[in-house]
Formats: sequence, structure tokens, C-alpha cells
Amino acid sequence: MELKKTNESDILDDSMLSKQSEVKDQFLQEFTVILEYMEWKKIRPLKGTHTLEKESGWPSLLAEKFNQTIPGCVLSFKNHTVYNGSRGGYFMANAHCKHEDCGAFVFSMRKKPPKHTSAQILVSVTHPYKRHSRMAIKKGDFKDSSVKRHKKS
Repeated sequence: MELKKTNESDILDDSMLSKQSEVKDQFLQEFTVILEYMEWKKIRPLKGTHTLEKESGWPSLLAEKFNQTIPGCVLSFKNHTVYNGSRGGYFMANAHCKHEDCGAFVFSMRKKPPKHTSAQILVSVTHPYKRHSRMAIKKGDFKDSSVKRHKKS
């Protein structure tokens, strides 16, 4: 067995360990987003389809609800699917934050919500996220036509 010499700087005291665990606990691993019945009715899939209603603005609605828990992330949804529920799930969507080196998330529902009830969507963190302001988006990621970019002279 090999013994390693330790320096005083290599030893963490209890207060440092406590601070590290506090920081780790500040970041969620999963949480639930709740859509009221009328919100869900607006975006729910049409019968026989495997996607949410295209014109409903579902990405904006889910991002708005997401930002109530984790403010500052600008979500981009890559894909989503609505299943018939027979294989352990009803809905799943993948999203990532546009901020550099920020998180990735999976939105999922195990079962189709009963009629006239709110929908609960589980959000799981698949890649750690950062706390940040909305202004720190990576260069070139603006797709909003209301934001005008000016060329440097």
C-alpha cells in the first residue's frame, strides 16, 4: 500500500465541507411543472398524433413554467413525442439551455392527464445547469426577430 503525503491545504475542514454541500443542495435534480387545465387543453395532442399541437406555442409555455423554478435559462427544445402510454410514459421532450455550458433537461409525463384536470410534467436535470441572467446567451443564438444586432464599425 502506498502512502501519500498530504499538505495542510489538502485537508478540508468541516466548515468547507458544509459550504460545498450547501451549494450542491441549491441545484435541483428534478421538479414538477404544473399546467392548468386550459393551458394543457391548448397544447395537448390531437387524437392519433404523436406530437403536441404545432401552433399552440407549447415550447414557450413550458419554458415560462420552467423559469418559475429555474430563472434565467433560455430553453431550446430539440424533440418531443407523445406516446400511447402503454410503454411506461405518455409525453417526453428534450431541452437544453442556450447559455454556454449550461444544463440539459427532460420533460416527461407518465400518464395522460384525466379530463378537466391540470397536467403535471416532471422535469429531470440530465446535465448540470448554472445560475445566470438572461443576458449571457452565447453569441449567435438569438433567433428572436425583436432583437436587432448591430455590426461593429
